[in-house]
Amino acid sequence: MSQSIHQHLIDLSDTNPLLPSNQDYTTPTLPLIPTGPDVVLENPYTEIEIISDDIPIAMNNHSVDEGPNSIVCMFVVLFHVTRGHEIIWSLPEELNLDGVELKAVPSGMHTVERDFIYFRKAGLFGLSCFAKRAISSQEDPDQRGARMMALGILCLSPDHLPPHLTFLSTTIQNLLDAPNDFSFLIDYYNSFAYNPTTNSQQTNQHISNLNLSILSSTTGGHDFARFIQILGPSVFVLWKYLLIQSRVIFFSKPPIGPCCNWVYFSCLLTQSDYAKINPNPHFYVSVADLDILKEENNFIACTTEQILQIKRACYDVFIPLTSSEGEVTGAKINCPGVMIKPILFINNTDINRYRTLMKRCECRGALLDREQLNLTCIQYFREINNQLFSHFSDYSQYESIINPHLLKRAGIDTYGDFTFLRNFCRTYNMKVTLHGESEFSALLCCSPRGSIV
Repeated sequence: MSQSIHQHLIDLSDTNPLLPSNQDYTTPTLPLIPTGPDVVLENPYTEIEIISDDIPIAMNNHSVDEGPNSIVCMFVVLFHVTRGHEIIWSLPEELNLDGVELKAVPSGMHTVERDFIYFRKAGLFGLSCFAKRAISSQEDPDQRGARMMALGILCLSPDHLPPHLTFLSTTIQNLLDAPNDFSFLIDYYNSFAYNPTTNSQQTNQHISNLNLSILSSTTGGHDFARFIQILGPSVFVLWKYLLIQSRVIFFSKPPIGPCCNWVYFSCLLTQSDYAKINPNPHFYVSVADLDILKEENNFIACTTEQILQIKRACYDVFIPLTSSEGEVTGAKINCPGVMIKPILFINNTDINRYRTLMKRCECRGALLDREQLNLTCIQYFREINNQLFSHFSDYSQYESIINPHLLKRAGIDTYGDFTFLRNFCRTYNMKVTLHGESEFSALLCCSPRGSIV
């Protein structure tokens, strides 16, 4: 099959008459688990058979005691009021940790009592727990009334981080009282230290085995289902941006931990059995990471530094979050790039997808605990991803001329998803041709046929 792709020109400026210029993006208020009769629902977009029990789910049941020896490094950061961030202890001592102290204690941490931070350091993934405690001048005259510290680890995969969160968050409180006693840290590190001679693990930048019960219990119940509820139908806008490998940055004032969870949850939107998608999570980033971000083709990250919003060369989508008492309560998706901005508009298919998911949660909510409800949501996105990739892989294999009926079978909105579909096919090197008498044909008015690129 020829892999050449011919671009079909179309005006995608903000004044595109096919798209409303003043659409209200306010997310409809829909309950996550509304009460109602127990009815059986069908996904109106699913045209391929998907057997839920046969699809591997992003879930495992291991506890920290059963997990792999995955800690590559453990470290302690002290914030000194005159010298700044300092790494005062680490194992192994020979590992280069330059810059980790700025990741472990992000900008603005002095405004909160405690927080947790996911981040990335070169090819490793990190988790730190920050805490602050008031102290007297007699305890430490150099610290001006407060001691601020962070305890963190580095692992090969982000999947290995959540099981250690409870230990880190508890132990950092002990370190505030005894900042020079590292004996218990040595014991913990030795228990879970990564050994390259005995471990066959390879660096894994995919979210594959997220233990949702641990993640939820250590973050105030801020779980995947809640993430979907807050976004509403806009979750499918984010989903489309992620599938076309966009560079996404979430912004939040401290605490940044819940925002880091949103990076985690965003990765879960991309799971598929038909395609290997690496969402490339960077978690917490700052202006110090600008050069790295500019070189990335795609990523998902979060920051406490709003100045990144004006650095448009380093992102495609910027999403400020609003929060209350440490919990995310709202989000607004912004996309300054003209060529993919039309994806911002919520279409009828997005609304129907969201309603289908909410009804599925309604039917199963009374029978499932919160963890299983999260898995129901993960399963739904896996299904629609499988559906999309399966159909368009077939269409591309035969270089098909597809009509609006085939687009609907694949779960595509024949009016509102043109920009997404064009970029989706370009991203995964799929060659298909549109043909038909519908709203989609109007988008290709320059030619009776238009290749989606």
